[in-house]
Amino acid sequence: SLNAQNAIIPVSESIIKFTGDEVSRAENIVFDGIAFRHTGWTWSLHNSIVTNQANLFLFSTRPQDSTYRLGRSKKRTPGIIDGEGVRNLTIRNCIINLSGGSGIFLRRFINDVNIVGNIIRDNSGGGIEISDDFYKADNGWFPENIRIANNYISDCNNQWHAGCGIAALFASNVTVEHNHLVNLPYTGISVGWGWDTFTPEMNRNW
Repeated sequence: SLNAQNAIIPVSESIIKFTGDEVSRAENIVFDGIAFRHTGWTWSLHNSIVTNQANLFLFSTRPQDSTYRLGRSKKRTPGIIDGEGVRNLTIRNCIINLSGGSGIFLRRFINDVNIVGNIIRDNSGGGIEISDDFYKADNGWFPENIRIANNYISDCNNQWHAGCGIAALFASNVTVEHNHLVNLPYTGISVGWGWDTFTPEMNRNW
């Protein structure tokens, strides 16, 4: 009966939120052996959106914004671990699941990150997302020195089907190795972005 059931109603889009910038960054952080789960994302309930590839959502009232490629701002599914402005971050041996958005989403001003040995599954959005559809390449905007290894990623993008298991858009020196990806509706691993005259320093990605 319903009286015998437990219900969990998420009240937050993210559990961990980094809010640094190019000058002031969170540093030297390790998450090891922690379960992060049960977040929601209700923005889409109140806005008209079109799902684009890699879950870059176009929405009807989007303002012009020169920060983004082609001057069009996008909306992304937030991560359980989410944000920008962090250096020397390790996420290892964690369970990251049951998200209304993505598992991990690190946007800009990101350096020296290790995402190793995690289980990331059963999320509405993607598994691991690095960078955004930014236009600017100056001031260290693009993530750099990222290692994504030995993670198990499955059954993600259950609601937003155009996302990736692992995506690194504008980023440099990204290593993706020995990950197990299964039961994903769109792309497993996507590295690189652009398709126009904008040529940022995206190199040394493996």
